[in-house]
Amino acid sequence: MSLLTEADILVHNCTILPMNGEEIIQKGFIAITDGKISHIGKATKALSVQAKRTLNGQGKVALPGLVNCHTHVAMTLFRGIAEDRPFDEWWEETIWPLEQKLERSHIYNGALL
Repeated sequence: MSLLTEADILVHNCTILPMNGEEIIQKGFIAITDGKISHIGKATKALSVQAKRTLNGQGKVALPGLVNCHTHVAMTLFRGIAEDRPFDEWWEETIWPLEQKLERSHIYNGALL
């Protein structure tokens, strides 16, 4: 890493499981640039990162590279709707009818949430 690295987001002071199966980084940092992970390391190296946004990850575990491929985008859009209804009623009378009206742009924008 150069003397000073610029990043869009810096997550620091977190435990990192880097998905290589061999190491756990305590008090680590993750720098994100242009929507991609640019640097990962021990927190002491984070001092050389200048970021537009900084997040304190104390007490959190970061799993960089782990992607949740199972998602229900429509459920994100419908979060909080009719939560007080019994499941069958919620699903059949609320969610199914709303899903029928979804357009491609709704799904795209919901995926960005």
